[in-house]
Amino acid sequence: MTTEERASRISPEMSEIDKLLEQIIERFEESDRESGDKGDQGERSKTEDRKKAEEMRKPSMEELGETLKRTGEEDGGATPRKKASGSETILYLREKAERDFDLKKEEMETRKRDQAQQLQMFQYMQQQLQQQQQQQQQQM
Repeated sequence: MTTEERASRISPEMSEIDKLLEQIIERFEESDRESGDKGDQGERSKTEDRKKAEEMRKPSMEELGETLKRTGEEDGGATPRKKASGSETILYLREKAERDFDLKKEEMETRKRDQAQQLQMFQYMQQQLQQQQQQQQQQM
């Protein structure tokens, strides 16, 4: 056994996949060498990319307070919104309860109208039935 076989307990022979991976790596290296020939243009784009990355990284690394101050300055000095106080919450809940109450009231009125219409329809049908019965009795 060779030292490679003993060290890894696998065959040192290259499989088809290993050969293909080697080819891919060689092609990447060739493309890197070719792009290295372009030199200055690649370096310029790299520095531009670095600057863009730093600009993007800066806001994410800021603390929340700093970000709020910076965005406030950019928006024309608008101050960030403060946390809602307890009275605002109670006011919101009160308004919501009133809206819910009004909605339920409207639903009840609609139900009453529907029931009144059904009652009128029932009474009308009952009258029609009575008239038919009277007509049948008169015919007999």
